[in-house]
Amino acid sequence: MVDNLLEKRDFAAFENAMRAKIKESIPAYTGNGKLNYGQYKNNRNLVQAVDICLLIQMATPAELGKLAAREGDDNDNSGADFLRWALRDKSRPLHLFLQSYMTQEGRDENAAHSLNLFYQIWHDLEPKERGKYLNLTIAGALMSPAVCESRGLYRDTNVPMLTVPEVCAYLRQMDAKKKLVTDIKKLSISQLIHVVDVRLPQSEFDWAAENTNYSQANWGAAYNSIKYLMERAANNKDPYENYSFEEIRKEGGVCRDQGYFACNTGKCRGVPAVYIVGDGDRGPHAWMVNLTDATTWVQTNSYGYNSGRFTNPCSGRSQHESVLLNRDVKTTDAKMEPAADAMVLANYLVRIGCVTGAQSSARYVTNAFPNETVSWAHYIKILGHDQEHLPPVSTWRKIDTDLIRLSKKNSELLDLAAEVEDKYLLAGKNAASKQMAMRRSMSQLNKRGGDDRADLVLSAVERQAETYKEANNLTGMATLYRKQLKKYTKRGDIFGQLLSQYMSFLGDDAPPRAWSTLAKDAEKLYDKHVQSGGGDFFKLKKEVEIQKMIASAWEKAGNSRKAEKLYQIAEERLSRAQSQYQGEGDE
Repeated sequence: MVDNLLEKRDFAAFENAMRAKIKESIPAYTGNGKLNYGQYKNNRNLVQAVDICLLIQMATPAELGKLAAREGDDNDNSGADFLRWALRDKSRPLHLFLQSYMTQEGRDENAAHSLNLFYQIWHDLEPKERGKYLNLTIAGALMSPAVCESRGLYRDTNVPMLTVPEVCAYLRQMDAKKKLVTDIKKLSISQLIHVVDVRLPQSEFDWAAENTNYSQANWGAAYNSIKYLMERAANNKDPYENYSFEEIRKEGGVCRDQGYFACNTGKCRGVPAVYIVGDGDRGPHAWMVNLTDATTWVQTNSYGYNSGRFTNPCSGRSQHESVLLNRDVKTTDAKMEPAADAMVLANYLVRIGCVTGAQSSARYVTNAFPNETVSWAHYIKILGHDQEHLPPVSTWRKIDTDLIRLSKKNSELLDLAAEVEDKYLLAGKNAASKQMAMRRSMSQLNKRGGDDRADLVLSAVERQAETYKEANNLTGMATLYRKQLKKYTKRGDIFGQLLSQYMSFLGDDAPPRAWSTLAKDAEKLYDKHVQSGGGDFFKLKKEVEIQKMIASAWEKAGNSRKAEKLYQIAEERLSRAQSQYQGEGDE
């Protein structure tokens, strides 16, 4: 099979021929709506056929033809050599690549990009190193075009950033010299994607190697090693020329600089680390989540914030930090292998019209790993693949119920429940039906145990407000926001963003009376519960931001005198606070 493909290189014809055979054989493995994973896994020829055919579908026959035609060095390391290795090596590189592409939510349009990146990194490896650094190679191949094209935050544009293949080469070299904090040969692909996504010049890698020497378990100390520069926080002081590690250590910085330093020096030393940002009662904040041992991810200096998010370097999707923090020995790449295999199978089957088999395979994933976001996201994607032939409403309703029930262990699943409701349960429904569903969602959120994740609260309120907007029910909207603003007066982040939502929904066309109601309600709650009058600069800054929004609402209500007075009070409060730190280096 493989020899025939590589000899003729007619990828489209090969996929067409294999498609018929796969269609014929697959019912034996997905009968009664269930995937017999053990039986499927043991048929290595079928598994390999599915792998190759999915790759051809994703990367396209044309792009594979271009790769196969690439010349190597002295008739070695060519594109054809790479494909032969990927398809025939005992370590099953193509299979592992596709498994990881599925579990890391790789985008279909990036498949050819990733395959070519895989080849570039492989090309620089000695044959004896290809198995040893296979996980690192695949992790590098998974980097999205956005990651590859980014220049990072280093400011000197005349200095080249290491490319992803060069980052992988650097890490291999340092590993060989035993100068990394971790053994990157033992890290999994899902861990290594948070190492190889770093974009820095060679000089920064070298500086980190010479000047940071924390243990993996204690890499959080790198965050705290940067002195806090209060003048930067209060007056936006920028003491950096190139924003180098050396400058940050010398000058100090605020949370975003501390997080940047800790995360990126960690990556340079082989430590999986993720830069997290979120909003809280004391305003925007940045912290780090990093791997401290073989399977444990921990927060460093999150200050209790629970709305932290990061960007997946493979999919480009914004994700909540719980995706990392919930990982343990039960969700390692090895443990997730059955799910990855079933996802590969489902993705190919749905492309060739084997809908029942695809859904059976995708359902297997949710049954085997019910608490994983990727399991349900994949299942929903497979069910919704053909918009002309969607499953019945009862199927979507059960998924919605299951997601809400399971969200007690994984709050990310509430995002997916909202997606199911909006796309498949409420589309075309009248405003009353939607409002009832939104109230039910809010009720479920309130039963979660009081974690009050800002992003979930805001999403739930926004969806409910949309139904009032659709029905032009300004009174209902006012009641909704009055209730929610009152509930979250002790959470400046939620209060402020709820107020911003409310103002956005009203819009400039709303009558002055509606704006007056908003301003009056918000100011009453602000004066009684939100405004602290304390000496915490960050909390005060958040309060001033809210106070200015209320002033804006009064302005839209036609009360310019009231608005001007509030603006003046807010500016004076902020100016007094900032003056305390004029010329100061740190707290």
